[in-house]
Formats: sequence, C-alpha cells, structure tokens
Amino acid sequence: LQEMREEEGFGHRTYNHYVQALNTFCNWLVKSRRLPSNPIVSVERLNNDVDVRHPRRALSPDEVSRLVESAQDSGESIQEYSGEERARIYMISFMTGLRRKEIASLTPRSFNLDGDPPTVTIKATVSKHRKKDVLPLHPELVVMVREWIDGMAPEQLLFEHLERRRTWLMVRKDLERVG
Repeated sequence: LQEMREEEGFGHRTYNHYVQALNTFCNWLVKSRRLPSNPIVSVERLNNDVDVRHPRRALSPDEVSRLVESAQDSGESIQEYSGEERARIYMISFMTGLRRKEIASLTPRSFNLDGDPPTVTIKATVSKHRKKDVLPLHPELVVMVREWIDGMAPEQLLFEHLERRRTWLMVRKDLERVG
C-alpha cells in the first residue's frame, strides 16, 4: 500500500480509504474463520489534515444564488436534469442541508407544508444516521415547494433517479459557468 501511494501519488484520504477497505475485508476473513486474526489491525491511518488536496468549504449565500441562476439560465441538460430541476435540487440542498440520497427520496408526501412550522420528513431508511428526521422548512422554501409539487401524485419522486446521478458533475458544470 505504501508503494502504491508513492507510485500513484495519492493522498492521505485515499490511503485511509484503502486501509479501511482492507481492514473490513480482513475482519470478514477472521469472522468467517479463514484467518486466525486480522494481520493489518495495527496499520495506522494517516492524518487527513496534513495533506489537503482539495480544500472544501461551504458556498456563501451569494455563491448559492449565482449557482441557482447559472443552472436556470443554462438551457442545457446535465445528468438528465434540466436547469430548472438542478436549481431546485440546489435550493433544497442549501436550505435544508439534506444529502443527495435524502433529496432523492423526497415525494410530495414527505412535506407537511401546512404545519406549524412546515416540515419535511426523511425516512430512516435513507437518513444518514438511520433515524427518521423531521426538519423545519424555511418560509421561502415552503412557497417554492408548494409550486413544485402542485399536480404531483403523493408518492411521486420529486427527482427521479437522483440517487444514481453524479451530482458533483452537475454542480461543477454550473459553478464553472459562473466562474
């Protein structure tokens, strides 16, 4: 693994992913009695903080606005989503903090827009921590969601096949468009 790291030049995060995968495999070998013990249990992971290849940060509200406008004005389909659909995905993500898999699960039935406060419910099966989440919605998002779900069947997905799409590609292309 160290030789691969030196030859291919991958960073600490990638190295740690390999160690985790190998460790999981070796644990399975031990559990299924194919090995007496895990031979890599003592392999230490590297500190991700000292080798940051791609600094990550949250977008500012102004940058989110420009991203949404970029998608809406693009006139092109990316990952089979129109600019308007991508803008909706970005708005839900920004205003709720939901992840791709959670957004992909949303149906009109997920929303309680007349509640006090209005909420969105995420099923335990798709939630990151495997528990049902009920999140309050921003008033501006409530207005948008009402418009989006008007005329949809209660169990119809807002964004079909989103869990299988490369959302990073959509975001990257829309961000590149606005510089």
